[in-house]
Amino acid sequence: MLQLNVTFPFRQDKDAGGIIVVVEDDMETAQMIREVIETGTPYQALLFQTPDEALRHLEELAGLKPVLFLLDFALPQMTGVELYDRLHAHQRLASVPALFLSAARENRSFAQAMVVRHVEVLEKPFDLDALYRCIDYLIEQGRHLV
Repeated sequence: MLQLNVTFPFRQDKDAGGIIVVVEDDMETAQMIREVIETGTPYQALLFQTPDEALRHLEELAGLKPVLFLLDFALPQMTGVELYDRLHAHQRLASVPALFLSAARENRSFAQAMVVRHVEVLEKPFDLDALYRCIDYLIEQGRHLV
């Protein structure tokens, strides 16, 4: 399995439109998402393999002011919903919109959790145009919340 080592301080590309934080335990999928984001959008992707890894860098993430969280639903240690709630508990991250990637609409409680949190879900496998549309829509909506 591929391993990802995130080092801080993270060097943000000054020409990037902002940072999208990706938490995806399958590194092949994560690397593909990074490539898609960085070649097809003005944004830079910051990848984490586990929720714990992202949470260990919570203060650094808050300082980077990400424009979007892109979270896998089925993660080790906790669900993407639990991670979303922990990230959003931080005052500086509370308004960051989120897009969940899921192999399927998991169950009724998952669907209800998405509605309550006003987040979008993109089912795997996903069409790249659908991913781009979701990213654009959520970031634009997030700008209106700040």
